[in-house]
Amino acid sequence: SKDVLELTWWPLARDCSYYTLALSVLAIFFRVSSPNEIEWWEALVLFLLYLGYVTLMRNSEDLRKWVEGFLGTEVVRLEEKEEDCKGGGGFEKPSTFRAGVLTLLTQNGEVTDTMGVHAVSQVKGNCKATFMEFDANRSGFIEREELSALLTTMGCTPSAATIDDVLSKIDSDKDGK
Repeated sequence: SKDVLELTWWPLARDCSYYTLALSVLAIFFRVSSPNEIEWWEALVLFLLYLGYVTLMRNSEDLRKWVEGFLGTEVVRLEEKEEDCKGGGGFEKPSTFRAGVLTLLTQNGEVTDTMGVHAVSQVKGNCKATFMEFDANRSGFIEREELSALLTTMGCTPSAATIDDVLSKIDSDKDGK
């Protein structure tokens, strides 16, 4: 898929609820109504349950909105805090990684919190190899220019203020590297 799949609670809740209903009906038919066999009318009911699922999927968004209204929940999108990390690359917020573990790890985090996950996911090798990939001058530190290059590979176009902000958050001994 070319589109990003944003993971939410709704598909899991919707599908698990419907599958539980359908499997419960099947269990009742197979064990209680007519033990060890399915009658024609039971097969018809199961087919109608399938058609019900197709209808549910067709109207999933409307049903989700109704359920959220009924539960009194409202989905609020987090605004991007880092204006110069929009567009391009593969590291927008919410993340444009394909659905999976990386999306869950990075979808709503700050750049400073998620850039390590991004860096490790983009480089093959162990921790030292990953670090050496970004430590261009082999000084043993990630310096300002190298940090700028790292943020650029993440899809950001970092301003000087952004680089200063990120550097100040990750520079534990405040020596500028």
